[in-house]
Amino acid sequence: MNEEHQPSRARRNIAIHLAIMAIATLVVAQVASAQGPAAQLQQLGMSQQDAERLGRLAREAMAPVIEDARWRRRLLSDPRVRRASSQAEAEAAAGVVGQELVREGLYQLPVERLRRWHELRGRMTARSQPLCAALHDGAASSALTMSALAGLPDEDVRDWFAIRAEATLAALSSDAARPRPDIDEWLQGWLAETDYATRAALLAAESGDERARCAATRAVHRSISDLRGDALERALRASASGTGPSPQGTEN
Repeated sequence: MNEEHQPSRARRNIAIHLAIMAIATLVVAQVASAQGPAAQLQQLGMSQQDAERLGRLAREAMAPVIEDARWRRRLLSDPRVRRASSQAEAEAAAGVVGQELVREGLYQLPVERLRRWHELRGRMTARSQPLCAALHDGAASSALTMSALAGLPDEDVRDWFAIRAEATLAALSSDAARPRPDIDEWLQGWLAETDYATRAALLAAESGDERARCAATRAVHRSISDLRGDALERALRASASGTGPSPQGTEN
């Protein structure tokens, strides 16, 4: 191999690796270094034990997707990844690309995976009032999300990371892209049909009180959980698209 091509190929490989692990850990991770994702998770205030556990479970959960040749080809050809690899701040750019891919692909997943995503979000918000309130504001940070995730059993953590990995694959599969939900039409119908308690919780959240904001998030979650059939699928896809009634933050 011509030595003059080695640095550019090395930079590209590092950027790809960064994008892969940024999607998994949801932090700006210097995973090309010897530190690894666990050290980056510790910088979010997590204990070493929790950070190492989440890092291990993320790798286990994402392995089937990361090892998929289609995923690698599509990731390599995605213009956003190519731009990220050429930027001076490649690590931060990779993190942004990872978040974009998750947002674009999540609502396209099979409905059974969206049900599982909805269930996991409910378990996380039940464990963390700060995260719950932040979701209402659309400002859920990685630190809040990872802290709540660390309190879940291994199976739940694996599924949470696996769903995000599957979402990236869906986002990269542009030939099979599902149209984004017509949120305005859907939201009007949902608000008209939802129960009084949910509407009251949403109104009370306007006070800005953390407990009230969290109560609104949980009320919306329960309201969606009570739906069935096509109505449930429409609600899950709208919520997963980042524009549904369950306010979305920096983490889906």
